[in-house]
Amino acid sequence: MLSDLVFNAEHQHAVDLLAWAALSLLLATASLVLTKGRDGPSPILNGFATQLALWAVVIASAGALEWHRLTMRDLSGAARLERLMWARAGLDVGIVGMGAMLGGASHVLARRSRGMGAAAAVAAHGLALLVIDLRLIAAISR
Repeated sequence: MLSDLVFNAEHQHAVDLLAWAALSLLLATASLVLTKGRDGPSPILNGFATQLALWAVVIASAGALEWHRLTMRDLSGAARLERLMWARAGLDVGIVGMGAMLGGASHVLARRSRGMGAAAAVAAHGLALLVIDLRLIAAISR
């Protein structure tokens, strides 16, 4: 019974990662299309779209790898998965912090709007990954 619940939660987690990657790629494409109709390229949207596309590839790879490695777990396997997901949640918080630092540095030091767009995309990905990972933690911690 427990192994079915953990398997279903892991399966949903992989689907969530793949869906977020697809949405990120769609948003990156839309951002680039929006900038083409204007007088000139928007540095903020270009930085945002570039980071969205790069992170989409990384997240899609992680989601596909997770999907490929789905197995039934016993109680100790579920406990290891929960610890791993807490570590990943900590990394997600670090990604959000990295986005904030990138945004602050690009604004204060370089005065570049492209860096602000990239920072917003990094922080958005960190927050999305945090929510996705916390959903898995909540599902397997019951």
